[in-house]
Amino acid sequence: MNSKLFQNDAEMAVLGAMFLSDRAMQEAFALLRVDDFYRPSHRRIFEAMTKAAKSDYVGIKDALGSNLSDSGGEDYLLHLAQFVPSAANISYYAGIVSEASQRRSIRSLAEAIVKMADDEEVATETLVAESSRLGSKTLKADSPWLNIGSVPLSEHGDKGVSTGFSALDALITTKGYPSGQMTALRASHKAGKTTIMLSSASKLATLGLRVGYATFADLSSEQLKRRLVRQLCGWSKPSQTDAVAAEEFRQALRDMDLCWDLQIYDAGRVESTDVEVFAAWFKAEHGRKPFDILFLDYAQEITTNAIKDGNEQASQAKVAQVVNLLAKSANIPFVVGSQTTKGTDGAPAKTKWSRAWEEKAGWVLSLEREPDAQLATVTVEYSRFGYQARSVTLRFLEDYLRFDDYVR
Repeated sequence: MNSKLFQNDAEMAVLGAMFLSDRAMQEAFALLRVDDFYRPSHRRIFEAMTKAAKSDYVGIKDALGSNLSDSGGEDYLLHLAQFVPSAANISYYAGIVSEASQRRSIRSLAEAIVKMADDEEVATETLVAESSRLGSKTLKADSPWLNIGSVPLSEHGDKGVSTGFSALDALITTKGYPSGQMTALRASHKAGKTTIMLSSASKLATLGLRVGYATFADLSSEQLKRRLVRQLCGWSKPSQTDAVAAEEFRQALRDMDLCWDLQIYDAGRVESTDVEVFAAWFKAEHGRKPFDILFLDYAQEITTNAIKDGNEQASQAKVAQVVNLLAKSANIPFVVGSQTTKGTDGAPAKTKWSRAWEEKAGWVLSLEREPDAQLATVTVEYSRFGYQARSVTLRFLEDYLRFDDYVR
């Protein structure tokens, strides 16, 4: 069979499988990019699917909008939806599409080098550099197998990203959240788990880092933004009676909108709490522009479509496993909020799902603060990277709804 015809069939099989299953759709998002498709119509359909994010025929058709006719029209979409009997082989066909895409990339680069070699005005050093790029191209660029000699070592040892709190940074040899690891932050209800995570995220965004904040709870993206503005100026909306306070609010909003690179992932926008959906969207955004750190709030609300028997413990273990692998592959810190409850005797007890997160984490912290208290204690429960002290005190500013370093 002609290779281009086989490639076309593989693209149709991928798109067809995506019509049949949400899980196949998220798997395709993780394995492929829009440019991996050879046919322009298939690129448009795949891009529309990323906007729809669910295997819904009507939603995908609507997402195509004015591109529907250029993509083959409704008849072609129906043909794709019936092209494969099941979504079971999505990975196999996605692999064919990905390999064909890489071959095209290699061919284009090789042709460019040949053209440059024929141009006597191009410096030899430039040709050598471009040839090195070609030599580094492989058909399995994302292979998990690495020769030990190709693994780079940092001059400074294990890396970390500052927490935004100097006292917390001093608790671990990485001087902050360890890169490529999960940090589990647990606290009881109303102790301020979300507040301390937002405080850390805002401090890092102010420093110029690219911060991701994923929420799976009932807080909307607008409510999160209001809490962040309040951390800056003490107001969550402009004052109607105090002109100075109103200007402080507007200035805080300008600083946030113009200077911060903080991306909020709102699970409500995709109407899914599945970790597979989140993983696909994270990879897409991280590939577009890498994050420096990601905060994951209300971890207990994240689900997985891999386990269907209602076993919450197994489900949370699977979710924690996927998130842990995401942190490792992205090589950035993932800070996960984990909530504790009281046992029947009133003693602190881990919830049945927090253990799954903490067993995967490289750094486990617990936050303790009594209701209405101005001081909170953060304790290191576990550290894979050593520590100089076991606990620190932070100050809670109620008017600003934020945590800061406590200076005695």
